[in-house]
Amino acid sequence: MAEINLLRLAIQGLQKVAAPEKFSGHGTPKIKEWLEQIYLYLDDVMDEQLRIKLSLSYLEGDAHDYIDNYYTLVQTTQLLGTWADFVNWLTTSYNTKDKPREAQLEVKRLTKSPWTDMSKFAEKFKKWANKSALPDVDLIEKIRCITPEKILQVHVGTDENQWPITWEAYLNWDLDIER
Repeated sequence: MAEINLLRLAIQGLQKVAAPEKFSGHGTPKIKEWLEQIYLYLDDVMDEQLRIKLSLSYLEGDAHDYIDNYYTLVQTTQLLGTWADFVNWLTTSYNTKDKPREAQLEVKRLTKSPWTDMSKFAEKFKKWANKSALPDVDLIEKIRCITPEKILQVHVGTDENQWPITWEAYLNWDLDIER
């Protein structure tokens, strides 16, 4: 990583273009805008391997995790492929918010830690769960992981055969319990 930081400093000394923002896969910047920033910033970098390495240093969060295989290749000093393949993989993965992969990343982000207000969670979760193409059983498990303890106690007292089997019904059940 020290090598990447030195390269960044060298590039900054050669040009007056601002460094690109970090890209996480959701929020801003969007992939198109981020790649435009990368293209401008790395305009003078002709070596495709170096261009990919420098771009990797501007990925964070889910985008960093999603493209983890590139970091493995860097660590084992293997070829990273072409710049075009790298850009294609990123754009097909993060091109629009409507794609299932992006929705799955949002669902994952929303379910990383418990929520105290199920109503607020439900509002955000519903938007992405519908687009995620994840099966009901997986979405129910994600909901269960963030559900406050007081609601889980009601679950324990209910016969499992009476539990909802679709994620929407399960979420509504939790919302009813919360009220």
